Amino acid sequence: MLRQMRPALSLTWAGRRSIVGGRARPSIEERTMTDGTPPSVLQIKKYPNRRFYDATRSRHVTLHEMHGLVLDGHTLRVTDSRTGEDLTNVIMVQIMLEKDPPKLHLFPAWVFHVLLRSSQSATRRMIEQMFGPFTQAWARGQRSLDEVLHQFMSGKVTTPMDWASNMMRLFTSAYPGAGANGRTDAAEVPNDDPEDDLDDAADLAAIQEQVTELNNRLARLKARNARSSGARRHT
Repeated sequence: MLRQMRPALSLTWAGRRSIVGGRARPSIEERTMTDGTPPSVLQIKKYPNRRFYDATRSRHVTLHEMHGLVLDGHTLRVTDSRTGEDLTNVIMVQIMLEKDPPKLHLFPAWVFHVLLRSSQSATRRMIEQMFGPFTQAWARGQRSLDEVLHQFMSGKVTTPMDWASNMMRLFTSAYPGAGANGRTDAAEVPNDDPEDDLDDAADLAAIQEQVTELNNRLARLKARNARSSGARRHT
């Protein structure tokens, strides 16, 4: 369980917001709350000359621009201009290879070996079993983290106790079966292997380290915003 939480936290922070022009890009939920407009689905057509056309907004786009659209919260649906074949997954992998290849290192090499060797139906079943529960938990965790960060930036979370309470709520909402000891209800079966306990302790320490790092980042960001506000008042 702890091993699943560890990459989820890293991905949640990495996907939380990107910095463009020195300004934090708001999350999907923040934009939806402020203007009431949900993230849109853009229909993209891929032509034989490797060019892409945004049929929704009637304009040509590049892979770089499509990467930015995804970061902005848009959902892309890419189809072949001649056959209508859905190419979304292929293009998403291409964008990740060109713009964010480190994320591929999150998957062990054996996963790619199995994908290459397995039939399509077997691969689909494996993906659903492996990533179905994880992606659902990750989505819940990201929504909770967005809420916590929004409260922090608005000044509602001001003490370490408030921050710890909100972070605990984040984990319990992302993993409803987890108790105070970080285990699920299914993990109540006695564990006779001391090495598993050592692994869990190491994973817990790593998660705590990531939470501390996240807390430090937020503190620096809030201090920088306070200095900027003070400088504007003196000008």
